[in-house]
Amino acid sequence: MKVSVLIPAYNAAKTLPATLQSIKSQTVPVHEVIVGSDASTDETVKVARDWGATVLELPKGNGSVARNRAADAATGDVYFLLDADDIWHPEKVAVHLATWHQHQDASFLLDPSTRVRLDGSRRGQNGAGPDGPLTWQDMVQHRNWSSGSGLSIRKSAWQQVGGFNEKLPGLQDVEFLIRLAHDSGPGHRISRSLTDYYLYPGGVSKSVDWTESLLAEFAKSVPFLTQTEWAALRRTISLRNALGEPFPKSLPHFAQAGWPVADVRFWKYLLLSMRKAVVRG
Repeated sequence: MKVSVLIPAYNAAKTLPATLQSIKSQTVPVHEVIVGSDASTDETVKVARDWGATVLELPKGNGSVARNRAADAATGDVYFLLDADDIWHPEKVAVHLATWHQHQDASFLLDPSTRVRLDGSRRGQNGAGPDGPLTWQDMVQHRNWSSGSGLSIRKSAWQQVGGFNEKLPGLQDVEFLIRLAHDSGPGHRISRSLTDYYLYPGGVSKSVDWTESLLAEFAKSVPFLTQTEWAALRRTISLRNALGEPFPKSLPHFAQAGWPVADVRFWKYLLLSMRKAVVRG
């Protein structure tokens, strides 16, 4: 199988070299690397071209647009997603290709992403779990979410669903995986983490107004969800947003989740949010 690596990048000149080096260090070489530069104003384009990647200089959009344009230009059989500030383990591609050989009907493969702080400390995994199939119902459950950098996707499955929703500047990975598993069939999880997901400060705003608008657009993409399933997904998204904020900035997100005091995550995330406030002092 020919591997196309799709990298969306916005002003990523500082982190991109390590990301590209992790591709070069693979035990199995890839067919091509395509970097979609989302109107970068730093040295992102130069760094990518000097490395040998195909670079698309795009007008300002978002990560979904950059990924889709990179996929449009790809010639491989399977697409590997990689963010411009994440790193693969050297055996990543080899393990995914071996798994594709065993599970040729899967629409996507996912390996858990290990969360890494800037000091190098490791803070658990996103999407951890046993080897096995992942249905769209599984993907609605937050414990099955990895990062985009943990994914490889069959080209035909990508084309069937039309890629990422370009109207979503956030939560695009979650929406894409639910829709992909629903429309193209189950994916498959590799239990071993082969991806390091770096926790850089900043990112897209998680203001309540912005999140409400985002959720409304998200809901349009998944009309097959029942009201109960959508309510559970919305609650999970809001709780995860609360987890990302120190107290009391987390309170609007807890309110958005409906103050689910019967959900153990509410108390866990509330305590973590309060701890974050103390640490930041």
